[in-house]
Parts: sequence; C-alpha cells; structure tokens
Amino acid sequence: MLAQKISRRAAGAGFDWEHVDDVWEKVHEEIDELRSADPGSPAATDEVGDLLFTVVNVARKMGVDAESALRGTCARFVRRFSTWRPPAHETGARSTSWTSLHGKNYGSRPSTGSRPPKTAAMTEGRLR
Repeated sequence: MLAQKISRRAAGAGFDWEHVDDVWEKVHEEIDELRSADPGSPAATDEVGDLLFTVVNVARKMGVDAESALRGTCARFVRRFSTWRPPAHETGARSTSWTSLHGKNYGSRPSTGSRPPKTAAMTEGRLR
C-alpha cells in the first residue's frame, strides 16, 4: 500500500507524531473536515484521502499492517454478506439499508479468531 510506504519513509526521516494519541486527534480532525465537505465534491475527495492516510498512520503506530487489516476486513464482510443476503426474489426488495444489514449477520463476529476462507468470488477474481 502506497500510503504505508510513504508513512514509513516520513517516520524514518523524523517526520512523525510522537504518540499514537496525537494521531487519533488528527483522525478526529479529519473526520470533522470530511463531515463539513459537500458530498461528491473535490473537497470531500481530498478529505477522504486525508482521513484514510491518517488512519494508515494510526495502524503503523499500533504495529498493524494497514493493507493486511483492510484485506481481512473485506474478506470478513464478503463472507458475512454472502451468508446473510437473501435472494432478491424472496424478499421482493431491490436493496437493503445499511441499518438492517448492520443488525444482522454483518454485526456479529465469528467465535474464532481464524481467518475466513476465500469466497468463490474472491478466488475467481470477481472481487478485486
């Protein structure tokens, strides 16, 4: 991940936050800036980038590989969503709200800390 590489290089050159709490403050600042941006605007795009880059710095300060963490989250989401989502013809609905999705299987965590297996969609390259 490019952001991790840039973050590590900057930290190696001495351009870094002293404590992880300092980075958390920056995360909250970036969230506030994003919330005030107009959806879909160039400013919103910039603020999303700033927020993501800052979160990568939180990961680095906490000793977490951001790319691995995000890939793991995507795999868990795909697994949970694929086991929850009823066929559209059964529900008659065209879409499902995040609120109803969040209260179902996506919100529950597996009982083990093991990595989920790759889904067929992932192994066949349909999800990138």
